[in-house]
Amino acid sequence: MKVIGILILCGLGCVLSGGCHGSELTRSQAKRILDNVAAHQTSDQITISAAQLRKILFIKNGAPFFDTVQRGGVTRCMPDSSDARVATGEFALCHNSITAEGITSYQPGALIRPKVPIKWSFTEITGITAAPGGQNDRIVEYTWEVDLSSFPKEIREPLSSSPLKGKALLRLYDDGWRFVQFM
Repeated sequence: MKVIGILILCGLGCVLSGGCHGSELTRSQAKRILDNVAAHQTSDQITISAAQLRKILFIKNGAPFFDTVQRGGVTRCMPDSSDARVATGEFALCHNSITAEGITSYQPGALIRPKVPIKWSFTEITGITAAPGGQNDRIVEYTWEVDLSSFPKEIREPLSSSPLKGKALLRLYDDGWRFVQFM
């Protein structure tokens, strides 16, 4: 009887303090929130490595690939906006939301502007940590991939890569967790 009274008092205290509404962010909640963000975003640019571009151009002299990109839709790019070659216009800045791995100032990439916007999706939430300085902020680590279905089958393989990694900031508001920004 005494235990039931303690449980009732704890439950009442929890309700009155507003601290029992499930303020911990779970991986499934984070994935649902980020999936909603991805569903409303597409990219009109992707970045591929020089090695990927060489493989694509080798297939039927690149004909299937060039049928899927805008005219003049391939530009050499660098990952660092402070690179002097970006400032002078020799290279474009690589698109930062969908970027191939292995692109450095010594190995430039190729910025591609496909005819059809590219969709992407989150594959897995790999971790959730408290953000520094924000009691109601969480850093969500995830993996994601690009939907290459708009490209011909023969060039999907050279473009595909292992799931990419990223981070996002989510914040707890009075009505629940919301996406704030990609990091």
